[in-house]
Amino acid sequence: MTFKYSMTIPSFLCAPDDRLGLDGMASLFQEGAWRHAEKLGIAFTEEEPPLFWVLHRLGVRCTRRPAWGEEVVVTTWPSRMERLLALREFTLHTTRGELLAEASSSWLILTAGESKPVRPERYFPPEKLTGTWQVEMPLGRMPTISPDEARPLLEAAQWHRVRPSDTDRNAHVNNTRYAQWFLDGAPDLFSSPETLRALSFTAETRAGQDYAVITGGTPREPIAEIHVRDAEAPAESARCACRLNCLT
Repeated sequence: MTFKYSMTIPSFLCAPDDRLGLDGMASLFQEGAWRHAEKLGIAFTEEEPPLFWVLHRLGVRCTRRPAWGEEVVVTTWPSRMERLLALREFTLHTTRGELLAEASSSWLILTAGESKPVRPERYFPPEKLTGTWQVEMPLGRMPTISPDEARPLLEAAQWHRVRPSDTDRNAHVNNTRYAQWFLDGAPDLFSSPETLRALSFTAETRAGQDYAVITGGTPREPIAEIHVRDAEAPAESARCACRLNCLT
Protein backbone atom coordinates (compact mmCIF):
# COMPACT_ATOMS: atom_id res chain seq x y z
CA MET A 1 0.00 0.00 0.00
CA THR A 2 3.03 2.30 -0.41
CA PHE A 3 3.06 4.89 -3.20
CA LYS A 4 6.00 6.92 -4.53
CA TYR A 5 6.40 9.74 -6.99
CA SER A 6 9.36 11.93 -7.89
CA MET A 7 9.58 15.51 -9.07
CA THR A 8 11.87 18.48 -9.46
CA ILE A 9 11.20 21.25 -6.92
CA PRO A 10 9.58 24.08 -8.95
CA SER A 11 10.21 27.76 -8.29
CA PHE A 12 6.55 28.50 -7.49
CA LEU A 13 6.65 26.22 -4.40
CA CYS A 14 9.75 27.90 -3.00
CA ALA A 15 10.15 30.65 -0.42
CA PRO A 16 12.19 33.80 -1.19
CA ASP A 17 15.37 31.89 -0.20
CA ASP A 18 14.72 29.48 -3.12
CA ARG A 19 13.97 26.57 -0.78
CA LEU A 20 10.77 24.63 -0.22
CA GLY A 21 8.62 26.05 2.58
CA LEU A 22 5.94 24.45 4.76
CA ASP A 23 3.25 25.35 2.25
CA GLY A 24 5.27 23.74 -0.54
CA MET A 25 5.79 20.56 1.49
CA ALA A 26 2.08 20.43 2.27
CA SER A 27 1.41 20.71 -1.47
CA LEU A 28 3.74 17.79 -2.25
CA PHE A 29 2.19 15.63 0.47
CA GLN A 30 -1.35 16.52 -0.59
CA GLU A 31 -0.52 15.61 -4.18
CA GLY A 32 0.92 12.27 -3.05
CA ALA A 33 -2.18 11.54 -0.96
CA TRP A 34 -4.48 12.32 -3.88
CA ARG A 35 -2.48 10.27 -6.39
CA HIS A 36 -2.42 7.27 -4.05
CA ALA A 37 -6.13 7.61 -3.25
CA GLU A 38 -6.90 7.69 -6.97
CA LYS A 39 -4.81 4.57 -7.53
CA LEU A 40 -6.65 2.81 -4.69
CA GLY A 41 -10.03 3.91 -6.06
CA ILE A 42 -10.89 6.10 -3.07
CA ALA A 43 -10.33 9.61 -4.44
CA PHE A 44 -14.14 10.07 -4.44
CA THR A 45 -14.13 12.07 -7.66
CA GLU A 46 -17.11 10.09 -8.98
CA GLU A 47 -18.60 8.70 -5.76
CA GLU A 48 -22.38 8.57 -5.39
CA PRO A 49 -23.47 9.85 -2.93
CA PRO A 50 -20.59 12.35 -3.15
CA LEU A 51 -17.89 12.10 -0.50
CA PHE A 52 -14.69 14.04 0.02
CA TRP A 53 -11.53 13.87 2.10
CA VAL A 54 -10.83 16.54 4.71
CA LEU A 55 -7.42 16.95 6.33
CA HIS A 56 -7.83 16.98 10.12
CA ARG A 57 -4.20 17.36 11.19
CA LEU A 58 -0.77 17.40 9.57
CA GLY A 59 2.43 17.04 11.59
CA VAL A 60 5.67 17.82 9.75
CA ARG A 61 9.29 17.56 10.87
CA CYS A 62 11.87 18.91 8.44
CA THR A 63 15.57 18.00 8.47
CA ARG A 64 16.59 20.01 5.41
CA ARG A 65 14.51 22.11 3.04
CA PRO A 66 15.20 21.10 -0.57
CA ALA A 67 16.27 23.78 -3.03
CA TRP A 68 14.67 24.94 -6.25
CA GLY A 69 15.60 22.47 -9.00
CA GLU A 70 16.45 19.62 -6.62
CA GLU A 71 15.09 16.16 -7.42
CA VAL A 72 13.00 14.65 -4.61
CA VAL A 73 10.96 11.51 -3.95
CA VAL A 74 7.67 11.58 -2.01
CA THR A 75 6.62 8.31 -0.37
CA THR A 76 3.21 7.87 1.28
CA TRP A 77 1.15 5.07 2.80
CA PRO A 78 -2.01 4.64 4.93
CA SER A 79 -0.91 3.47 8.37
CA ARG A 80 -3.86 2.95 10.73
CA MET A 81 -7.30 4.14 11.80
CA GLU A 82 -8.34 5.89 15.00
CA ARG A 83 -12.15 6.00 15.27
CA LEU A 84 -13.28 8.29 12.44
CA LEU A 85 -9.73 9.23 11.44
CA ALA A 86 -7.71 7.58 8.68
CA LEU A 87 -3.98 8.16 9.16
CA ARG A 88 -1.50 8.57 6.33
CA GLU A 89 2.30 8.90 6.50
CA PHE A 90 4.79 10.72 4.28
CA THR A 91 8.52 10.95 3.73
CA LEU A 92 10.47 13.29 1.47
CA HIS A 93 13.89 12.07 0.30
CA THR A 94 16.51 13.10 -2.22
CA THR A 95 17.13 10.69 -5.08
CA ARG A 96 20.28 9.64 -3.15
CA GLY A 97 18.19 8.60 -0.12
CA GLU A 98 18.78 11.58 2.20
CA LEU A 99 15.74 12.15 4.43
CA LEU A 100 14.56 15.75 4.03
CA ALA A 101 11.22 15.71 5.85
CA GLU A 102 8.73 13.31 7.40
CA ALA A 103 5.08 13.74 8.27
CA SER A 104 1.98 12.10 9.68
CA SER A 105 -1.55 13.16 8.82
CA SER A 106 -5.10 12.34 9.89
CA TRP A 107 -8.09 12.59 7.56
CA LEU A 108 -11.87 12.50 7.73
CA ILE A 109 -14.26 11.26 5.05
CA LEU A 110 -17.29 13.55 4.87
CA THR A 111 -20.50 13.56 2.88
CA ALA A 112 -20.88 16.51 0.51
CA GLY A 113 -23.55 19.00 1.51
CA GLU A 114 -24.20 17.78 5.07
CA SER A 115 -20.50 17.22 5.95
CA LYS A 116 -21.33 14.12 8.00
CA PRO A 117 -18.37 11.86 8.84
CA VAL A 118 -18.17 8.39 7.31
CA ARG A 119 -16.27 5.58 9.02
CA PRO A 120 -13.09 4.79 7.06
CA GLU A 121 -13.06 0.98 7.56
CA ARG A 122 -14.98 0.46 4.32
CA TYR A 123 -12.10 1.98 2.36
CA PHE A 124 -9.14 0.82 4.48
CA PRO A 125 -9.52 -2.84 5.51
CA PRO A 126 -7.25 -3.37 8.55
CA GLU A 127 -5.27 -6.11 6.81
CA LYS A 128 -4.12 -3.58 4.19
CA LEU A 129 -2.75 -1.07 6.72
CA THR A 130 0.90 -1.14 7.69
CA GLY A 131 0.44 -0.07 11.31
CA THR A 132 3.72 1.84 10.93
CA TRP A 133 3.78 5.58 11.39
CA GLN A 134 6.50 8.09 10.66
CA VAL A 135 6.03 10.83 13.25
CA GLU A 136 4.57 10.63 16.77
CA MET A 137 1.82 13.16 16.18
CA PRO A 138 -0.77 13.88 18.90
CA LEU A 139 -4.31 13.18 17.73
CA GLY A 140 -6.22 14.66 20.67
CA ARG A 141 -6.79 18.25 21.72
CA MET A 142 -3.83 20.59 21.28
CA PRO A 143 -2.92 23.68 23.34
CA THR A 144 -4.88 26.73 22.23
CA ILE A 145 -4.82 30.50 22.64
CA SER A 146 -7.44 31.12 25.33
CA PRO A 147 -10.49 33.26 24.47
CA ASP A 148 -9.38 35.93 26.98
CA GLU A 149 -5.94 36.10 25.35
CA ALA A 150 -7.33 35.96 21.81
CA ARG A 151 -9.93 38.72 22.22
CA PRO A 152 -7.58 41.76 22.29
CA LEU A 153 -5.32 40.17 19.68
CA LEU A 154 -8.26 39.82 17.29
CA GLU A 155 -9.40 43.38 17.96
CA ALA A 156 -5.94 44.67 16.99
CA ALA A 157 -5.31 42.18 14.17
CA GLN A 158 -5.03 42.93 10.48
CA TRP A 159 -7.90 41.21 8.66
CA HIS A 160 -7.72 39.90 5.10
CA ARG A 161 -10.45 38.88 2.66
CA VAL A 162 -10.53 35.23 1.54
CA ARG A 163 -10.42 35.14 -2.27
CA PRO A 164 -11.99 32.62 -4.65
CA SER A 165 -8.46 31.57 -5.68
CA ASP A 166 -7.84 30.44 -2.08
CA THR A 167 -10.46 27.68 -2.36
CA ASP A 168 -10.46 24.16 -3.79
CA ARG A 169 -12.97 22.10 -5.80
CA ASN A 170 -15.13 21.72 -2.67
CA ALA A 171 -15.31 25.54 -2.24
CA HIS A 172 -13.27 25.35 0.99
CA VAL A 173 -9.92 27.04 1.61
CA ASN A 174 -7.19 24.58 0.68
CA ASN A 175 -4.96 23.37 3.52
CA THR A 176 -1.83 24.60 1.75
CA ARG A 177 -3.26 28.12 1.79
CA TYR A 178 -3.48 28.05 5.58
CA ALA A 179 0.23 27.18 5.66
CA GLN A 180 0.95 30.20 3.44
CA TRP A 181 -1.05 32.46 5.75
CA PHE A 182 0.96 31.22 8.74
CA LEU A 183 4.22 31.87 6.90
CA ASP A 184 3.06 35.43 6.20
CA GLY A 185 1.49 36.16 9.59
CA ALA A 186 3.79 34.29 11.99
CA PRO A 187 7.21 33.94 10.32
CA ASP A 188 9.06 33.67 13.65
CA LEU A 189 7.50 30.25 14.24
CA PHE A 190 9.51 28.82 11.34
CA SER A 191 13.02 29.71 12.55
CA SER A 192 13.84 26.22 13.90
CA PRO A 193 13.70 23.72 11.03
CA GLU A 194 13.59 20.48 13.08
CA THR A 195 10.62 21.48 15.27
CA LEU A 196 7.53 19.30 14.83
CA ARG A 197 4.84 21.59 13.44
CA ALA A 198 1.28 20.36 13.78
CA LEU A 199 -1.40 22.00 11.66
CA SER A 200 -4.93 21.34 12.97
CA PHE A 201 -7.91 22.18 10.77
CA THR A 202 -10.92 23.00 12.92
CA ALA A 203 -13.51 24.79 10.76
CA GLU A 204 -14.38 25.49 7.13
CA THR A 205 -13.38 28.76 5.51
CA ARG A 206 -14.95 30.07 2.31
CA ALA A 207 -14.40 32.87 -0.18
CA GLY A 208 -15.74 36.24 0.94
CA GLN A 209 -14.97 35.72 4.62
CA ASP A 210 -12.23 37.57 6.51
CA TYR A 211 -9.29 35.97 8.34
CA ALA A 212 -6.58 37.10 10.76
CA VAL A 213 -3.48 35.41 12.20
CA ILE A 214 -2.72 35.72 15.93
CA THR A 215 0.08 34.20 18.02
CA GLY A 216 0.41 33.07 21.62
CA GLY A 217 1.54 30.09 23.68
CA THR A 218 4.98 29.95 25.32
CA PRO A 219 8.48 30.65 23.96
CA ARG A 220 9.17 26.90 24.12
CA GLU A 221 5.93 25.84 22.42
CA PRO A 222 4.44 28.80 20.51
CA ILE A 223 1.02 28.73 18.89
CA ALA A 224 -0.45 30.55 15.90
CA GLU A 225 -4.13 30.55 15.00
CA ILE A 226 -6.11 31.64 11.97
CA HIS A 227 -9.48 33.06 12.98
CA VAL A 228 -12.28 33.57 10.47
CA ARG A 229 -15.37 35.77 10.51
CA ASP A 230 -18.05 36.75 8.02
CA ALA A 231 -17.12 39.85 6.02
CA GLU A 232 -17.04 43.00 8.16
CA ALA A 233 -18.48 41.13 11.17
CA PRO A 234 -17.20 42.07 14.66
CA ALA A 235 -13.98 40.41 15.80
CA GLU A 236 -15.71 38.64 18.70
CA SER A 237 -17.74 36.59 16.19
CA ALA A 238 -14.59 35.02 14.72
CA ARG A 239 -13.80 31.34 15.22
CA CYS A 240 -10.52 29.45 14.92
CA ALA A 241 -10.29 27.67 11.56
CA CYS A 242 -6.69 26.44 11.73
CA ARG A 243 -4.07 26.15 14.47
CA LEU A 244 -0.30 25.74 14.26
CA ASN A 245 1.43 24.18 17.28
CA CYS A 246 5.22 24.03 17.44
CA LEU A 247 6.15 21.01 19.57
CA THR A 248 9.52 20.19 21.06
